[in-house]
Amino acid sequence: MPRADVEAAAGFVGSFSGHERNVLFEQTEAGWTEAAHAYGLDFDGDGRAVAPIDFDGDGDLDLALLELDGLRVLENRSSGAAHFARVELRANTPAGALGARVRVEAGGRAWIDQVQLTAGLQTQISPVLHFGLGDAAAIDRLEVEWPAGGVTVCEALAVDQRVEIGEGGEGCTLAPIPRWPAREAPALRSAVGIPPAEDAEGRELAVFEAGQATVLNLWAPWCEACEDEAPALAKLAAELGEDLRVVGVSVEREDVDSVEAFVRRHRLPYTIAYATEPLLEHLLGRASELRLPATFVFDGEGQLRRAFYRGVEADEIRAALDGAAPRSTVVLRELAAAHVELDNWTAAQAALEQVVEQAPDDAEAWLLLAKAELALSRVEAASAAAERALALNPQDDRAWQIEGAAAWARGDLDAAVVALDRGYAINPNSTDILMTRAVIAQAHRDAATATVNLERAIAIEPGRPDAYLLLLGLLDAQANKQAELAELRREFERKFPHLVGQ
Repeated sequence: MPRADVEAAAGFVGSFSGHERNVLFEQTEAGWTEAAHAYGLDFDGDGRAVAPIDFDGDGDLDLALLELDGLRVLENRSSGAAHFARVELRANTPAGALGARVRVEAGGRAWIDQVQLTAGLQTQISPVLHFGLGDAAAIDRLEVEWPAGGVTVCEALAVDQRVEIGEGGEGCTLAPIPRWPAREAPALRSAVGIPPAEDAEGRELAVFEAGQATVLNLWAPWCEACEDEAPALAKLAAELGEDLRVVGVSVEREDVDSVEAFVRRHRLPYTIAYATEPLLEHLLGRASELRLPATFVFDGEGQLRRAFYRGVEADEIRAALDGAAPRSTVVLRELAAAHVELDNWTAAQAALEQVVEQAPDDAEAWLLLAKAELALSRVEAASAAAERALALNPQDDRAWQIEGAAAWARGDLDAAVVALDRGYAINPNSTDILMTRAVIAQAHRDAATATVNLERAIAIEPGRPDAYLLLLGLLDAQANKQAELAELRREFERKFPHLVGQ
């Protein structure tokens, strides 16, 4: 059998040279310890290369991991209290500073490194050297031994800078490290779009609620480490109460009795759910090996603060949540937009409230907040947000539409008509306004007005199935409109075959 067929038949992901996981060695008092599993870095994607690089310009080194499954970029999110030096050399040879030796002395200690271009299998590293200086507040001495034989020495340099050094007596120049602009930074892993778990009856159960920090714990009743950490999670959930949502997701789905016995034995006061394949794939990756327990800590905005692939202590979760930094307005707007796209209105509303708090003159944010509030049936809040958006931009037809819909929802027909007419005067091609006018007309048994608005909405935006469905309902209720009904139904079935029969 050809090798490709063998791999396909076995569901094999990896290479025949071995399913090579990543390893990480940590220096402790007892010596070097392999700690990749403890830190959640022993991904099973068949590792190939790893390179340290400060991709976001915050002064600490991040990691780029190349695996057979693809590329991972891991951001270093430590406290940033330690100091550093970044040394960039400019040599006078075609090979650059390759082979140059740099010694940095600071705080009574010394560090030595050499300019290289490769480190390990298939890995090209940066020729810019990075020195972690701990709590040293200044560089006492920096010495460069050039490949051609010369030496450059600089003294009394500031830390946390890029030191640029040219061969031939040019000396040392300090320069700031450019930060990665927020708009260009990659999206951080979050709870946006995370698939639901299931309850004991097989119904969908959301594992994250916007505005509330969430601890998501994967476990099983036969997992010994899960037994050890369950009391800590139970205590944390009881202490923090409504300030923290803990969801224990059991990967054991068949032996429900053992799951329930585990919950009773440890008196778990938090939500218990059952894992689904989409949820596990979302959290652990495709074809990933299941490691239990695994705990994911999300802040109230849905951002992943920490992932633990081992037993976890309550203090570790507290530290992960306490270290949450406030989001920039740009990131919050992008997060809210993602939630809106997924119809996660509760999460969108929570993010947008923070946006308007930070940027009260952001008319677009107020508009989106009004839309989210209306989707959540918070009529008064929707109206208030729409009015704020209109105060900032009176010519926004979308805000007038929301104001009209909110007025209609609270039973004020006159105010609804006035608002919708204002919006229509600004933009007569707004299908949202036309649809809202049609719904109001239909409710007041004005089929003719409703029909006119729906037909115009379809003509402007023929890809709106909701307009077709409303018009089909109107025509179906009128005995003299059967010919038009049959023609519209054929058009609907042709445009939206996936909706036929639903």
